[in-house]
Amino acid sequence: MTNQQTDKIYLKLLLQSMKALEQGDFSVRLPTDLSGIAGEIADTFNTIVTQVANMSDELTQIKASDTPKKTVESPKSSSLLSGKKVLIVDDDVRTLFAYRSLFEAYKMDVIHAENGDTCLNLLYKNDDIDIILMDIMLPGLSGYDIMSKIRKDFNLYKIPIIVITAKSMEGERERCLKAGGSEYLSKPVNNEELISMLNRFLQV
Repeated sequence: MTNQQTDKIYLKLLLQSMKALEQGDFSVRLPTDLSGIAGEIADTFNTIVTQVANMSDELTQIKASDTPKKTVESPKSSSLLSGKKVLIVDDDVRTLFAYRSLFEAYKMDVIHAENGDTCLNLLYKNDDIDIILMDIMLPGLSGYDIMSKIRKDFNLYKIPIIVITAKSMEGERERCLKAGGSEYLSKPVNNEELISMLNRFLQV
């Protein structure tokens, strides 16, 4: 079998798997014995599907629970998020996929920027963004620089910016808040805590 034939078969398998995933079948996986770029794509795809499946299980558990701890699924809190537009600034496709799945479950409108220029351009074109999730380690402008521009150059002081980053050095939270962040969460993020924080900012 030629490489071209192999590529066609792999592409067909990838498209079938993506279609199954869109329909809610989180059991799909791509072969792990592929080499080169096909193997890298397969590994990334399988990792994303696993994360989404785990998140789906978490959301199902939250919906099924009626204990006071599971307050994020109350009708009041859910209605606060429904229809709200969130801008995610992150260059990690797995993080984007996970957050998009989480927020869309609450009927939020999700848009995405993988760098500072795209983020600022989206803010210029969209005056209805309700909240921003900001990573710090980004290509080009850092999250600190982007937040500073949002606050000072765009004069957007009221829009909440939640900083979500893997950086956990001492004083990091204070630095993020000084740069323009409204709140700070370190990775890995607890979904309940994140949703609760969104509700807190968006109920104002």
